[in-house]
Amino acid sequence: MKRMYTFEQIVFALRKEYLEVENQLNEMKKHTTITGKIVDASFNLIEPGKISLSLIEKQTILNQIKKHLGLYIFGSDTYNFDVTKDILPSYSIGSKDTCYISNLKELRKRIDDIIQSDFGQNIIINKNITIPSNEDKNNSLFIAAPGIELMIESGYPYIYYNPSEDVFVIIKKDKIISLSEIYNLFNLNFDGDYLNNYLCKSIDNYEEKELIIEDNFDSQKAKLQIIEEPKKLILKPKQLKY
Repeated sequence: MKRMYTFEQIVFALRKEYLEVENQLNEMKKHTTITGKIVDASFNLIEPGKISLSLIEKQTILNQIKKHLGLYIFGSDTYNFDVTKDILPSYSIGSKDTCYISNLKELRKRIDDIIQSDFGQNIIINKNITIPSNEDKNNSLFIAAPGIELMIESGYPYIYYNPSEDVFVIIKKDKIISLSEIYNLFNLNFDGDYLNNYLCKSIDNYEEKELIIEDNFDSQKAKLQIIEEPKKLILKPKQLKY
């Protein structure tokens, strides 16, 4: 008999694994010192076997205007450096050093630990395939190192679980989002044969809780924060930054 898992089971079971890795990545930030125009530095597992250092530059007035006009390119203020194999004592944007790294030996160990972990080796399924839902083949699930997407309409993002913020971002293409619609999406079924043993084991060991989604939605975008109680998971809308 085939194993079938709901989107709710998959995403909340793997959420625990994502958050453990996020905690490790956040711990690595204490070995960075940023200067000048850089406002944040973070380490990210972008794919199995690859970790990057991301430096975020403070937005200029021009970029703020472009963003307001819809001309701003998302991520254009972020600089990424591959630190998978080599870590430098400092990183530069332009001609000036903007991020200094301390304790290279400890940082090297932490990077290797994440890369070699079960999560780091197994979170990607068969080189980034999408998994069709049992109810509608146009609905598909995409599991990747940065997060989990539930997509509809030929790959249009619909629900994205972002572990770096521990939130769900929900995007509707052509009309407002209904509460019943979101519940239905969490109940979509996916064939466990698409998943590897690591993912199946994580889901099988997950202790389900009652899912409660608060409020209605009056826009085409929503961000839901996750409030965890002993027997409940509550998704509550919060302000979405554009």
